[in-house]
Amino acid sequence: MLIIKVFFYPDFNQTTGLSMNGNGATTNCIYVQKNDYTSTYAVDDVLDAAVNNSITFSLDQVQYEATYTSTLNSTKLVATHTAMFGNRDTYKPSIVAECPVRLRLTASQPSQVGSMWFNDPLNVLDGFETRFTFQITDHSKRCYEVKSQNFGTNTYKSCFVRGGDGIAFVIHGNNNMTSTIGGKGQGMGWRGIQNSIAVAFHTFPQSTATNDLFVDHIRFAAVKLCTNKFDSIYLQKDTGNPIEISVPIPLDIADGSIHIVKISYYNTLPLQYFSSFSAIPSIVQTIADVSESRRVGCLVVFMDNGITTDTPLLALPINLAVALRLPRDLAYVGFTAATGGAWEKHDILAWYYCSQPPCLDVNGNIVSLEFDYSTQTMLSNATYGTSLYPQFIFPDTMPWAKQRQYFAPNAPIGVLS
Repeated sequence: MLIIKVFFYPDFNQTTGLSMNGNGATTNCIYVQKNDYTSTYAVDDVLDAAVNNSITFSLDQVQYEATYTSTLNSTKLVATHTAMFGNRDTYKPSIVAECPVRLRLTASQPSQVGSMWFNDPLNVLDGFETRFTFQITDHSKRCYEVKSQNFGTNTYKSCFVRGGDGIAFVIHGNNNMTSTIGGKGQGMGWRGIQNSIAVAFHTFPQSTATNDLFVDHIRFAAVKLCTNKFDSIYLQKDTGNPIEISVPIPLDIADGSIHIVKISYYNTLPLQYFSSFSAIPSIVQTIADVSESRRVGCLVVFMDNGITTDTPLLALPINLAVALRLPRDLAYVGFTAATGGAWEKHDILAWYYCSQPPCLDVNGNIVSLEFDYSTQTMLSNATYGTSLYPQFIFPDTMPWAKQRQYFAPNAPIGVLS
């Protein structure tokens, strides 16, 4: 079996080689008729939502509770007048003009879940590098208003803007392969996927976490394959719930900006990142050598400027050959996201994967995702020649036939001037 070791999606106008599940869909940020070639195109663009409308009566008060999608106009006074603990004070609004085709894992709607996987399993144990760009926008706002029972006079009103629940980059060896999808809400589309490890970008506090933060944060977590409790690599009972294997690191994730993330796995311990090592006792059983070629390695996460300065957010000593059960040393990689009682749009804008870092082009230059998003729409589904990534092995480069659903009609060819 030929294993594709390099792939690159500068945008998602072409989704050949990918499997989407749940609420995942493609979008141009606004509706573009020529790209309406699948049943799920633009279905996640809807903005208005309202749930959890409730009224609670007490002896002398009535409490009204409502959750709905925030907008700049409706929330511009929250930070200074009615904000309660946990409010997101500053954030950028979503794009209201045409953007390059992106993958939207969830809409800004309650109780959604989406996942997306690369179709071919990959050998992750020998090391890899992946980069992706993401954007999280259109958060929900929850407000409480308390009035007097007798006269209906406002006693107080408090609100907080905070969407949920976040995005995860997931490596898994689950039997459901590319159909795998986890739970909604705090499940982040990943909880319940046994035999998996995730880099989780949380935007809402997780009630099941033992040392969680109320602000945006990133952490490593795992859902172990159910094994016998006497197994030397047993991590948890048969619950399907994740276990935290690193401390949480606070950082702005859902501020509406486009963020770029780099995740690398080394099959050795890169001592230059020793000061960024982050682990808690639950990881101990995965820090073991299996064989001469399967020693303890390290997962390292960089974001935004940290990529340029080679400064990790966190690094986790771990042996993936121990943490995951991969009979053929192959795993699926992809993304999940979910919403619950709080919601937001979770978008993936671009993605590449390389199995032998550093990822080099034919000229020996390290490949990055540092391209101009304002001109990204000039790229289409044809050959890329010497453009962004001259040597990438794109999925299905020489097919007998292309399925209609993958491409927009009358799409431009190549790079336009």
